[in-house]
Amino acid sequence: MSTQVVTRTELVTEALEHITKGKLVPGTLIELTTLESLLGVSRDTQAFGFMVSEIRHSLFELGKYLSGEGLEQKQAYEILHERDNHWIARLAMARMDRSLSGMQSLLSHTDITSLSKLEQDRHDNALREVAMRMRVFKSAQTKLIQD
Repeated sequence: MSTQVVTRTELVTEALEHITKGKLVPGTLIELTTLESLLGVSRDTQAFGFMVSEIRHSLFELGKYLSGEGLEQKQAYEILHERDNHWIARLAMARMDRSLSGMQSLLSHTDITSLSKLEQDRHDNALREVAMRMRVFKSAQTKLIQD
């Protein structure tokens, strides 16, 4: 008797193939029970959330966004209309801005006197990288606003 081990990536790939074999038009609902069956895990598990996230990111390549808004009422994820994609992107950019700002604040206010030289160097490098990403992000944001 042989037992075939199926990886999480394989499960996600198979689920994605199943989901995309039909036409994904705005308003398409993908029921939680369907995803549980395809992924082989309960919606109450961390693995389910990770796999749905992987499916969502794969759908980006098709220009589709899998929304979990209203999940409790609908018991399904929904493909949003393409007109909503810019709002999804803007919300993600706002989260990224808050996250980078928070990390810059954390690193800027860290007392590094008790750190070793190597740890201080790592800290300083991380602070420089966060500051650089903030500058790039702000520059891109400004360009988007101007366009």
